[in-house]
Amino acid sequence: MDASKFRVKHVSRNPGDPGRPRDHSSSISPLLMPRYSGKEYAPKPTFSVLKAKFLFFLVAGFLTEQL
Repeated sequence: MDASKFRVKHVSRNPGDPGRPRDHSSSISPLLMPRYSGKEYAPKPTFSVLKAKFLFFLVAGFLTEQL
């Protein structure tokens, strides 16, 4: 586990300008990794609540189908 391997692998994605600070908003999807993006992509608290409700109903429906 050497940290320099990951650093080199990440810089090789931007071969044009390795010295420039990385722009996470263009390389990483803001939906997948919201903490690397700017404040405008901050996750809404309601999204996690909706996701929890969806998972709950999904599991409940799956369990009732099995019975």
